[in-house]
Amino acid sequence: MKPIVWCLLGALAARAQTPLIRTETRLVLVDAVVTDKSGRPVGDLTATDFKIWEDGKEQPVRNATFGNPEGSSYVVLLFDNATLDPASSNRAREAAVRFVDANAGPGHWMAVADFGPDLRTSQNFTSDTERLKRVILESIRPATNGTMSAVPGRGGRVGMIGRNAPDSETVERNLNAFGLALRELARNLSNVPARKMVVLFSASPAVKVDSLALSYAIATFDRWNVSVYPVAAADTDLPAPFYALAKGTGGFVSANSHDLVREMERLRHESSGYYSLSYVPAETPDGSCHSLRVKIDRPGVELRARNEYCNVKAVDLLSGTAAEKEMDNRAAGDQRGSLTAALQLPYFYAEPNLARLHMAMEIPTKNVTFAKVKTKFHAEVQLLAVAVQADGAEGARFSDTVKLDFNRQEEVDAFLKQPLHYEGQFEVASGSYTLKVVLATGGENFGKLETPLTIDPYDGKKLMLSGLALSKQIRSLADPGQVQEAQLLEGVAPLIFQDLRLVPTGDNWLRKSDPAAIYGEAYQPAGDNPPPVELRLKIVDEATGKASSSGISHVDAFRPGEFLAIPFALRLDVATLPPGRYRAEVEAVTPAGSTPARSVVFEVR
Repeated sequence: MKPIVWCLLGALAARAQTPLIRTETRLVLVDAVVTDKSGRPVGDLTATDFKIWEDGKEQPVRNATFGNPEGSSYVVLLFDNATLDPASSNRAREAAVRFVDANAGPGHWMAVADFGPDLRTSQNFTSDTERLKRVILESIRPATNGTMSAVPGRGGRVGMIGRNAPDSETVERNLNAFGLALRELARNLSNVPARKMVVLFSASPAVKVDSLALSYAIATFDRWNVSVYPVAAADTDLPAPFYALAKGTGGFVSANSHDLVREMERLRHESSGYYSLSYVPAETPDGSCHSLRVKIDRPGVELRARNEYCNVKAVDLLSGTAAEKEMDNRAAGDQRGSLTAALQLPYFYAEPNLARLHMAMEIPTKNVTFAKVKTKFHAEVQLLAVAVQADGAEGARFSDTVKLDFNRQEEVDAFLKQPLHYEGQFEVASGSYTLKVVLATGGENFGKLETPLTIDPYDGKKLMLSGLALSKQIRSLADPGQVQEAQLLEGVAPLIFQDLRLVPTGDNWLRKSDPAAIYGEAYQPAGDNPPPVELRLKIVDEATGKASSSGISHVDAFRPGEFLAIPFALRLDVATLPPGRYRAEVEAVTPAGSTPARSVVFEVR
């Protein structure tokens, strides 16, 4: 079988090694920066000085705390190499080094990322000043012929990433790709506590950018409390979308490229000199987003705050409810119930020895019962998943409710003709478990699934592969509707490779006409000289045991870092396979050895 391999994307922003903070108090926290005319923080305000409106309705401000309530600051220095020419790139990096000198240190964490043509994490969060400066300066190169600057990527891969005068079509394309990269960066910062700053060095000229895609980018940053500070590193001003991005997320644009040091000084106060405002919101559906407006009645000051917040969905939605207790009893009991579902469980390491389990299900809808509630047809599907260790101890828990509402009977009839596709994610430590999944649609309608689950140990010190996700739906993120679906998928990080979203399937059968593919991630530990990596795909006929190689995909060696993930997508050319049951095996190989093979079983019909 001749393979079609989608090559690997540059690394996602690495996840910081920080604990996930959970709270039982239903509060909205809004970070607000207040500065005087010289740009210095104003620190003598109280809760009575602020006013907040949510969706146009004023909310009583419960508290206003000045400074960083978490005691740490988090800043990402991001270089838009797709638009920086050699001179502006060097100017930006030298200013960034001064910023590091003035700000990095204990409790002040910084990371370095580069875009061009992919988003790459050059350095994960660290407070090591010398290490940060070394990573920033290693990309400074003299200009060649005054037009191009070639900067090595991982493993010395060379890409032509800077032009003195890129044409508007190229820049617009770069900005749209950059928007996807920024949203991915925002998601990867989701579990970093407190407010995050992204200082974006760019030299983009004025171009038009899709307004819908821009609004999605702002919503993603606001959801994860990330403020963006674009910095013009060249004589040209930045385009209007950068101003909208800064205003929408509570940042500002630094447009004075002739004095970047002074501009960076303005940014220095932003990481810790802000107010954390809190109020109690009205109860709203999980995953819903709401507009925010913050105001202060004091002359001579400037206030910046994000303009939206999202009610992020809880991982254990049914916690403490009667429904959870009943489903716990179902999970512990022997009855299987009448509901069934197809289930796939790929996993991806969030950090060493901790995985993000991506649960994909296809749930038959024949037992979903709708009732007329006011003017709508309403039904609910409740789900509980518990990972149980051999000694009976609970290793992880996840619960959710899928609410289904339709306006007309015809819509209900159409829904009942297809399985319900469901995706959920939760974190599980390395180990061996039995995963018990309970489904309920009300009354006595329930079903119970049990399946073994093994998360291989991973210490972060060697090359490793994730689990594999089988997909037969591949959607382009160039379609704004698909961008919206991917970004607003409640509580689930979508599987994205370049400008494609791969939807994991809950079942394992494929038609010959399906655009079938495998999604996975490769992980490389820190190191000064990481070896080159190859991905090898093999298809095994389970009836005969006959194996056929589907070729080799080369992976450039990673740039030194702390914990980096590179997504990959491998296409399965099922049209060439006879009907039958097959096993796709993937392994990563270096001169020093290979990883354990990962496999996924599929059936061709």
